[in-house]
Amino acid sequence: MTSFLAGSLANAIAAGFNGKLLPATLRKVTTTGRDSKGDPVTSTADYAVQGLQDSYSAYFRAGAGIPDDDVKLLLIARLCGAAPAIGDSININGGWFQVRKVAFDPASATYDCQCFKV
Repeated sequence: MTSFLAGSLANAIAAGFNGKLLPATLRKVTTTGRDSKGDPVTSTADYAVQGLQDSYSAYFRAGAGIPDDDVKLLLIARLCGAAPAIGDSININGGWFQVRKVAFDPASATYDCQCFKV
C-alpha cells in the first residue's frame, strides 16, 4: 500500500530542493544478452539526478555493519530520471560510486543509497 504522504509531500520536497543540491549522474547498466564467447553484452543509460553526499557515524557503522569506506548518497526521488538500484553507479562530487543498498522513505520522496567508491 502506498503512503498517503507519497504524492504531495514528495512533490513539495522536490520543489523545495530543486537546483539547490549537487547535480549528479545515475548510470544504469543493463545486460542485453551474450556474445558468441558467452560474455555479457551490456548497454548503459545515464540519467540526471540531484542529491548530496553524506557519511555514516561511527556508531551507526558499528551497529549496522557498514564498511568504513562506504558513503551515503541521498537522492531526491522526483528529481531523478530513474530510480537507483543495486549495482548502478552514481557520479557525484567528482567521483563514481556503486550502489550497494537502496532504502526508501515512507513518502517516496528520497532514495538513501549506501555506496562505495569505484
